[in-house]
Amino acid sequence: MSAATIPEPPGANALLEPLSDVLVCPRCTAPLRTADTGHVLVCGAECGMQAACRDGVLDFVSPQSDDRGTLSGFGYQWQRVLTRGVGGHTVAYGNTLKGLEQRIPRWLDMPPAHLRGLRALDIGCGHGLYSLALANLGARTVGVDLSESVYPLARELYALPRKPALQYIRADVFTLPLAADAFDVVLSIGVVHHTPDPKRAILACARRVSPGGRLLLYVYEPWQVGHVTMRKLFPFPRWLPNPALHPVCRLLAVPVWLYLSANRRQFPSRSLYDDTVLGLFDAYSPRYVFTYPAKRVIAWLREAGFTVAERIDKCMYLGIR
Repeated sequence: MSAATIPEPPGANALLEPLSDVLVCPRCTAPLRTADTGHVLVCGAECGMQAACRDGVLDFVSPQSDDRGTLSGFGYQWQRVLTRGVGGHTVAYGNTLKGLEQRIPRWLDMPPAHLRGLRALDIGCGHGLYSLALANLGARTVGVDLSESVYPLARELYALPRKPALQYIRADVFTLPLAADAFDVVLSIGVVHHTPDPKRAILACARRVSPGGRLLLYVYEPWQVGHVTMRKLFPFPRWLPNPALHPVCRLLAVPVWLYLSANRRQFPSRSLYDDTVLGLFDAYSPRYVFTYPAKRVIAWLREAGFTVAERIDKCMYLGIR
């Protein structure tokens, strides 16, 4: 679709309407309403909270100042290091959109058809593959991220000839503008271990899961992720600013890439090299990178009220209420 035929992104009223039963003020949990300008959401209880509506995104992080182009934090990673950019066409950590459409139902232990019509939430949607996979499977999906990556994701979404039931919100996991018990399926893949308080982040994710719902988590485990192990053993690049860290990761990736290729008995491919660079940058660039044994994560899930809490794969956990 050419730029000339891409429809205008919806305004605040159009974004609020399909989320009216789940969107709440992150300060006081009151309902939200559209301000007179039509481009801002405000708290219905008038607590002073505001959220901006820009390019089809409800932005609870920077309502007063537009920082879509700053590329700070993970925004730099998803829009500069991820070689194919964000969205359904990308490949991240070996994952493709079609591959995730097959794997997500298996991880959730439910037939793909059962996702149709459910409410789903992807907390820390980043590159966008998990959100779009859920939406393509028929779930009414909300993708949330703290970074600016939600803006290019929304632009791609509104350029699709047939738009799935998917909306993007920019927000912090600790101050989500979403009601408790509102989602049948919640995903948070590779997010909580990059926060200052992973247990609190898990509990925040769990609060959005409805009775009988499911939470899928990916949390780093000690010595299970090679790039994270490199950060522990060779921590020096972590103090570099992102523009300097990126070329350093490209250099560090070469021996890792060759080793992985030999270990897998395959020809060194460009896709594996790109994934290696991405993995190294993902390990070195965040301020917080925590690892936890499986029993700790399972204990937190049980504390959050999940009757089923189990490790289903390396670093992957499923909680069922």
